[in-house]
Amino acid sequence: PSYPPQGPSYPPQVRPASKGKGLWIGLLLLVLIGLGIGGYFVFAGAPNIKAEIERGDQAFERKGGLADAVTAYRAAVDKDANNFQARQRLAVAYLMRGRPDDADPIIRQAINLKPNAAEGHVWLSQVYSDQRKYNEALAEADEAVRLDQNSALAYLARATARADIGLEQKDEDMLNEALADAERSIELAKGETSRLNQALAYNAKGYAQWQLYQFKTQRDNTAGGELVDDGIDQFNQAIGLQDQLPVLQNNLGYFYAQQGYVADFKGDGSAADKFAQANDAFDAAISLDSEYGAAYTGKGWTAIYQKEYEPAILLFDQALQRNPKDPNALVGRGLAHWWLGTLGQGDSAQDYQTAVDNYEAALVEAPSYLSAYIDLGNIYLYSLADYPRAEDTYRRALGRDPAYAEAYAGIGDVLYMQNFYVEAIENYDQALALNPEIATAYLGKANAQAAQGNYSDSLPNYSLALQYNTTLREAYLGKASAEEQLGDSDGARETLEQGLTNVSLDDQWALQNALNELP
Repeated sequence: PSYPPQGPSYPPQVRPASKGKGLWIGLLLLVLIGLGIGGYFVFAGAPNIKAEIERGDQAFERKGGLADAVTAYRAAVDKDANNFQARQRLAVAYLMRGRPDDADPIIRQAINLKPNAAEGHVWLSQVYSDQRKYNEALAEADEAVRLDQNSALAYLARATARADIGLEQKDEDMLNEALADAERSIELAKGETSRLNQALAYNAKGYAQWQLYQFKTQRDNTAGGELVDDGIDQFNQAIGLQDQLPVLQNNLGYFYAQQGYVADFKGDGSAADKFAQANDAFDAAISLDSEYGAAYTGKGWTAIYQKEYEPAILLFDQALQRNPKDPNALVGRGLAHWWLGTLGQGDSAQDYQTAVDNYEAALVEAPSYLSAYIDLGNIYLYSLADYPRAEDTYRRALGRDPAYAEAYAGIGDVLYMQNFYVEAIENYDQALALNPEIATAYLGKANAQAAQGNYSDSLPNYSLALQYNTTLREAYLGKASAEEQLGDSDGARETLEQGLTNVSLDDQWALQNALNELP
């Protein structure tokens, strides 16, 4: 299968938790540092506070200096708990080390000191983003923009939050709004003297393009090509301006990895080169900071895309040694074990349980990680046939976001698997009322209609499923089966032949077998 276990309705998600991310906004600390930028801030406090902050600034600019920067900023905070600059720097240094939970109380205290300072809300937005609390992240970014409509930093924060929500909710309009925010950030940064601001703005645009690329290729693996060259160029421009920062290399690595995944899915010859470029970028990030766990997470996801599941687990272990709370590494580790269980390459029962444990651990750290609930529900549904736990897991997602369409589609699948077709269709319709472009809900509805013998009614929904995702193997099989039931063997043959040009190489065998069985 092209994904971990393919059920009759739809496959689970296999994209990474969308990051390299996280820590791009930590770059913004450098904008505030003021070193060589003409005194962006006037230092407040006693001279010894200024000395500690300057020591932290110097460490922050030094390769491998983040730990020393944290120590220096912490010393400044300890000497003056009401120093906004020290608290802000400390919070962002923690973010740059991939520790949003440590940054959280620090930046909240900074905001209490200066509630009308846009920067504080920018950093809190990033904390929320790293915790996968995307709605809260957007609210803080909106507040930053409200407080300073000419702040490149504020638009950077909003671009990230909108890109994350757009991808999670499959909302193309939101993704385009993210790109517009990133372009506004570039425009504002060009009016400044800071090369740092410019680097961050280019990085934000590359990030938005990467997320939009994921969205487009999830629907149609031939789409999104127009984003590739420009997105890579944005990251490279950022790296050219600030080549000492691992997060820039990390984001570039994720973009290459996603391109490799798409190329491998299509079976073209560029996948190996893209994966190599991804690993080169992640290795470059690690060379800049050996404790930068996000790069090991990126390498783990790249290994998953290459179907190297045991090496992926070892890489996620290295990431978790550096940050035991990284939800992206926990989800990746869970997905790798899920694959091993599905392929029967070890003790499947143990692999499935380990997958469940890792997903649950990720949700402890990031309880608003919506797509992780979908994956976990799919493990229960398709791998363990535990219908009550599957439904409960999808409902947990709805507890976090009552408008999350994917969760209603999941509940529909649970009901479908138990032959409750009318109730399943009700949940698929609820999903489509929330998001009329959810391919898997159309697929589930079509399957339920076909199971009731309503083949004519199922055909438009199979077609809609394929309109919004051209790669769904089950939609081609279901549509061809319905057409054959209606006596249209030629239509079934055309559907399967079309599918052979769109599904992954791993899925082509199922369509070819169905094609061979046609009269």
